[in-house]
Amino acid sequence: MEDEISNIDKDISSTIKDLTKSHEETKKNISEINVGFDELVKRVSSINQKSEISESQVRTICTEIKSYDTIKNNLTLTISALKKFLTLADAIEKLRTFCIEFKYREAANLIEAINDLFTFFKDYLKNPQVLEIKSQKDLLCNQLRTQILEELERYLNLGLLPKIGISTMSRKAA
Repeated sequence: MEDEISNIDKDISSTIKDLTKSHEETKKNISEINVGFDELVKRVSSINQKSEISESQVRTICTEIKSYDTIKNNLTLTISALKKFLTLADAIEKLRTFCIEFKYREAANLIEAINDLFTFFKDYLKNPQVLEIKSQKDLLCNQLRTQILEELERYLNLGLLPKIGISTMSRKAA
């Protein structure tokens, strides 16, 4: 029995040593886990800070992109308006040429095109350049009207046209 007690004592002593050793290993493991956890918390915090900075940068970039898009749209509209204005100015010069060359059919078609272009510029009629072009158009149209009426009158006087109330037309136009 003493042998048994001695064996049991040895077992208990060995178990206590193993438990003590295991306890120290567990403490060491817990300490390592705590260090790892602290490191993980620092990394997560750093990632959160970087994420907030990145999010702020993305918002700034998005705002800038929207601003650039607005600028691009405004430039596109401006370029389109300038092209139409140049087309209008060119059409006025062609109309002037048609008046000089007595090309009434071409002038009539061009006046219709000019009127269509002026629908685009109806909101810009206070602009001095647009007003100038409009007054040139009006002046040329009046000149054409006078020219056509004088030519009709000349043809009537020469007897080249039958008299069908042209004199009434000239009174209406005047």
